Amino acid sequence: EGKFALAHGGTILLDEIGDMPAVLQAKLLRVLQERVYEKLGSNVTFRTECRVITATHRDLGLLVKEGLFREDLYYRINTFPIFLPPLRQRKEDIPLLTDRFIAQFSRELGKQITGVSRNAMKALMDYHWPGNVRELKNCLERAAIVTDGNLIRSSHLIINATEGGMANSFRITVDLDHPDTSLENITGEVLKKTLDLCGGNKSRAAEALNVDRKMFYRRG
Repeated sequence: EGKFALAHGGTILLDEIGDMPAVLQAKLLRVLQERVYEKLGSNVTFRTECRVITATHRDLGLLVKEGLFREDLYYRINTFPIFLPPLRQRKEDIPLLTDRFIAQFSRELGKQITGVSRNAMKALMDYHWPGNVRELKNCLERAAIVTDGNLIRSSHLIINATEGGMANSFRITVDLDHPDTSLENITGEVLKKTLDLCGGNKSRAAEALNVDRKMFYRRG
C-alpha cells in the first residue's frame, strides 16, 4: 500500500518537503486538492481522507521566488504554519531533552546513567547547536556509550564547534569534577580528543592545536 492509502482516516507527515522534486510536487498538489490518487501502473482512482502535516528546514517562500517550489502547492500546504525556533533560541529545552535522551540510551545500552554533571550541562547550554536536536541527541549517545559510570561528565562530550560540521576547529570540554584533574591529565585529554576528532591524523591534530606533532608521539 502507498503512503496515502495507509494514512486514510489518519495523519501523514511529509518531512523535508522543500527537497521534493518538481514532478512529485505536481502529484502531491493533485492529491491535496482533489483528494484522489492512482496506484502505480493502475488507472483506478482511489479517494483519500487524511490530515497532512509537512515539515522543512528550508524557506519555502524563498524557494517559490527562485522557482524551485510550486507557488500553488506552497499556498495549499501553508494553511496553518507553525515555526519552531532552532535549539540555540530555546535553550531552556536542553535539560529536558537531555533527560529524555539519557533515559532512552540508558535503557538501550543496559546502563544505569542517571544524568550529567554540572560542567557537562554547562557545556551543553553554552554550545550553539547548529545541528539542532539531532546533533544534541548524537552527542549524548556518544557520551552514553563511552561513560563507564552513572554520570555523563564533560570529558565524555565531543562537541564540534563549526557551523558546517567540518572538523577544522573544535570545542573540547574537560572534566574539572574528576578527582584526578591536573594540568598533565587535562593536556593528555585535549590531545586525545583532538586526535580522535581528526581521525587519528597526528599532523592535522597538531595543526589544529598549534603544537609540535611530536607531542602526540611522546604520549603514545
